[in-house]
Amino acid sequence: MKAIFRIYYKYFKKMHLIKIYLIVILLSNSILYGQLCTIHGFIKDAQTGEVLISAYCYDTLSLKGTTTNSYGYYSLTVPKGKVKLSVSYVGYQNATLELFIEKDSMINFSLYSIPKEIQEVVVNQNIPLHQQVLMGKTTVPIQTVASIPSFVGITDLMKAITFLPGISSGQEGYSDIYVRGGDRGQNLILLDGMKLYNTNHVGGFVSLFNSNIIKNIDVYKGGFPSRYGGRASSIIDISTREGNQNEFHGKLNMGILNSGGLIEGPLNNKVNFIMAARTTYYDLLNIPARRSYKNTGMGSYFSYTFYDINSKISWQPSDKNKLYLSIFTASDISGSADAAYASFQESITESKLKIHNIGVALGQQYILSSGMFIKNSLAYSLYQNQLKTYDKQRYHGSSEINSYTSLSEISDLTLQSRWEYYPSSYHSIKAGIEVSMYNFNPGLNRSYSFNENANHITDTVVGYRTSIQAYENNIYVEDDIQLHAKLRLNIGIRGTLYHVGDTNYLNAEPRISLRWLLTDNFSFKSNYTIMNQYNHVLVNKYMVFEREIWITSTKDIPPQRAEQVSVGWFYTNDKLKMDFSIESFYKKMYNLLEYQPPIDKEDNKNNIDNIIAKNGKGKAYGIETQINKSQGRLNGSISYTLSWNYRQFANLNNGKWFPFFYDRRHDLNVRSSYVIDKKYTLNANFVLASGTSFTMPVGYVKTDNFLYGYF
Repeated sequence: MKAIFRIYYKYFKKMHLIKIYLIVILLSNSILYGQLCTIHGFIKDAQTGEVLISAYCYDTLSLKGTTTNSYGYYSLTVPKGKVKLSVSYVGYQNATLELFIEKDSMINFSLYSIPKEIQEVVVNQNIPLHQQVLMGKTTVPIQTVASIPSFVGITDLMKAITFLPGISSGQEGYSDIYVRGGDRGQNLILLDGMKLYNTNHVGGFVSLFNSNIIKNIDVYKGGFPSRYGGRASSIIDISTREGNQNEFHGKLNMGILNSGGLIEGPLNNKVNFIMAARTTYYDLLNIPARRSYKNTGMGSYFSYTFYDINSKISWQPSDKNKLYLSIFTASDISGSADAAYASFQESITESKLKIHNIGVALGQQYILSSGMFIKNSLAYSLYQNQLKTYDKQRYHGSSEINSYTSLSEISDLTLQSRWEYYPSSYHSIKAGIEVSMYNFNPGLNRSYSFNENANHITDTVVGYRTSIQAYENNIYVEDDIQLHAKLRLNIGIRGTLYHVGDTNYLNAEPRISLRWLLTDNFSFKSNYTIMNQYNHVLVNKYMVFEREIWITSTKDIPPQRAEQVSVGWFYTNDKLKMDFSIESFYKKMYNLLEYQPPIDKEDNKNNIDNIIAKNGKGKAYGIETQINKSQGRLNGSISYTLSWNYRQFANLNNGKWFPFFYDRRHDLNVRSSYVIDKKYTLNANFVLASGTSFTMPVGYVKTDNFLYGYF
């Protein structure tokens, strides 16, 4: 215990420079308070009461402006006296307000949407791309997600993200994502602050996310702000809607594979809710086969079903205080059976796979004072997969029975407190703490075998009988500061302490992003980031389904580490309503893991060295270009990525570098949308990507049961 306290002491002592920095900032701004006032509040949709993210508030007299944060909150510091505020948001009517201000004031705005016209098309963001400080960040409008065709017409958030340059889907048709040379386990997926460890239905063809309830999607592939951490390649921060605060609404969707519905509305003048659900009805088609198998014990069938449910309830006791409870659950359940009988033989084969996700988030948003915004949250997540198989063969009175069960799961409980302070229009400070407790059960497998002829029984249990606990503690601070009329920085640092068993990892992660305005419409950006990842995923397949096995960093498995630098040029053409960008990046990765199936038939997870290659290195680099048109009857984007992606392990490929499995030399994505009239829109997409690198087998090994293993 004393050793742990010593580590914590060193950890917080290491962060003392952050405290000094905050004090200096606070003192430097207090001198100006005698001449300045702060206007702050929320900007909302007048009809639904939903907050508007990235809405713009601008004082036309002092020429100072700001945008709302992820919770619809804005803070603008202006000189005392007369102000003329102009508030705008894409697709909404502008609002203006003139007033004389002598003290800090809270002013909320409600904007009315513009009646839909043929020429109206949703814009990606309110701030032009070339003016944003964070490089590698993209806000994906939910309307863009809805416009991208996907598997049997199901709207797919993850599929929409793959149309961004530098993000690949891996295998055709799947909803996985691979970002700038990383693997699928290096993406932090957040849903209202809940960490999700699995994001797919139907073995990867459909994502878990119901677009009917999603409000905002922020994707970070570089330039990570210090408030995010724990993954090496990307952050996908998804927030859900809060529901209509003024009237009840409902929606029903019916499709080829699944159907769903949504209901939302107010419970009273301070409480509102929203609930959305989806499910498939494939199992309805094979009811006769399953019923026949149950009644006769003969025949065969394959069953599959999935569902997901999102619900959220919000309570706003005052203008400055809001609480919410968000709940998410999703499952995939598949099974198969085949049975046949004859006078002297019997054959029965059955299997069942269940993949389950649960998430619960309780949060509070509070305005402490003018310019000071606080969010506290407590989030719980669980991912679990379970497999059962049974096989019985009887021949001339002699029986052989084999069964197999396995269970793997990970859960986490995360407490976070985030503080946002807006001392002036020239910079904003975000700081906070985040504490997570993890429970890992990488796998508990039981194999049972009975041979009647040999009168032999084996019953073997391998894996972890008890869960492994780990703790991750983070403290961070970042400042978005304007040093010059053309130069703006986002600079920060994140300190992490990871504790598992008798092992501790203490790391500092500096982050810096720079934006230099070369002209009013042209900018240069660059960033440098370090990310550490303490949780690792191994993926294996059962039939068409993939199963994730999450393991923790230990004394023998150090955390993954990624260092990334990128530079880019960005241009906005106001006349054409188009954005142009070109980015180049270089990323180095350390302590990578790679799943390697053991030669033995069993995955003996008691000896983790049998199933993974450790201490790998990686490097990825490339150039990403994009042209985006966001307004007009014809709109869309063209993105092209030229990249290289390599891995190196001491015990793989004779220790030589090799192309990673999801290396894509060329990746071209074209997305287009044409508004025909007020009711109809035509959407089309085109994807062209290089093939996957692979090595041909050069030999085989013959086993006792006449199966062949290639190498």
